[in-house]
Amino acid sequence: MQSLFNWLDSGYNTINSLISYYRDHEKKMMLWGAGNRGIAFLQMYDPNAVYLSGVYDMYPSKQGTILKTGHHVFAPEEVKCDVIFVLSNGIERFARKYIKEHGRNEKVIDILDIIFGKLPLSKIIQTDDVQLIPVRKEKICGLTIMYYPKEANFSYVKQYAKELDHLVIFDNSPSDNKSFFEKANFPENTEYYWNHGNNIGLGDPINLLAEKLANSDYNWILTFDQDSVLEEDMITGMRKFINSDKCTEDVAVVSPQLVSCEKDVHSIKESVFPFCTHTYFIAQSGMLQRIRTIQAIGGYDKNLFIDSVDTDFVVRCMMHGYQTIRLNDCFLYHQLGDKDEKQININGHIYNTNKYGPLRYYYQYRNALYCKNKFRGSAYEFIWDEVLNVLNNTVSLEERSKDISEMIVQAKQDYSKRVMGKYCGVK
Repeated sequence: MQSLFNWLDSGYNTINSLISYYRDHEKKMMLWGAGNRGIAFLQMYDPNAVYLSGVYDMYPSKQGTILKTGHHVFAPEEVKCDVIFVLSNGIERFARKYIKEHGRNEKVIDILDIIFGKLPLSKIIQTDDVQLIPVRKEKICGLTIMYYPKEANFSYVKQYAKELDHLVIFDNSPSDNKSFFEKANFPENTEYYWNHGNNIGLGDPINLLAEKLANSDYNWILTFDQDSVLEEDMITGMRKFINSDKCTEDVAVVSPQLVSCEKDVHSIKESVFPFCTHTYFIAQSGMLQRIRTIQAIGGYDKNLFIDSVDTDFVVRCMMHGYQTIRLNDCFLYHQLGDKDEKQININGHIYNTNKYGPLRYYYQYRNALYCKNKFRGSAYEFIWDEVLNVLNNTVSLEERSKDISEMIVQAKQDYSKRVMGKYCGVK
């Protein structure tokens, strides 16, 4: 819990001033979400239930209860307010959708955006329409990293290849899949590279490409998974931003909204979202990263291989003073779902099970331990505390819980011995 307080404390002056501003203007404030983040927020910023009028929560088991801080928990339809604070991307999306669908006009403020964007009070209170003025023309090199791709994956990639200045398909697979590439008939700006059966994970291919392009006229690398499907005009929208006056030199990462279906896209477009949000929650697929920034912060961490590769990179960008931004009008369909995946609700917490096998759990757990220690004492340590908490709570719900538990034990042992990178089995 201490790491969560460290994160919340990093934005203390601004958040405290924000609450005081709305209190002085007699605005009714509510928090959405009575989970760990919400409780920590209240303990730090309103420990005696003086400023906020309560907490919204969608789960009946929490509604009608009183938190230790003295705040009452309500169903959203019970009480209206002027300002709603949210503490996660998921809750922000849900809250904005709820407000739109129910004809309400509360202002939603994302605490993550304030902290990670180091936003001044004036920018939080008054949100203006964003006008993008073209001032440059940046070049983008795409990088799609593959592993055991199917023929259909090459079809997905071909759909966006022509929108890029150049595209590299980097194949980590044991066998060459060039026949699929040739059959797909890609445009001339696309090259296929098979790494001769050597799987080097996610970070190293990006490091290699960034090094290759360091002295070229390319400015950005846009990375994709092999199963990524882009919403129409996603790349166009991202280009429009990086070519504009709003993309300052300290912008290191730009990403789209990740969605699972077309219904999500319509819902977000109809809700009142700001033009962009500052966040650490940026997936590798769809991540547009400035090449010189990759080099400035030392590249991707080779110790991670897969899992936490993207979050570690984004956090280090922020710690070096760079902006990491999500554009809320650009969309990418990511991880379209596994037919065996199940969602289990326990006391209002949603756990996704049967999504990953034992080896993936190994990487997630080991790398979370590594990153927690790497960022210990910083405002970002809480990210991996939350990852570890979710993993620990999910294991017993998995159909292969015994196998997964054994791999987590191995993950702990390997981390303690500083065995990182690609998993090579029990030694």
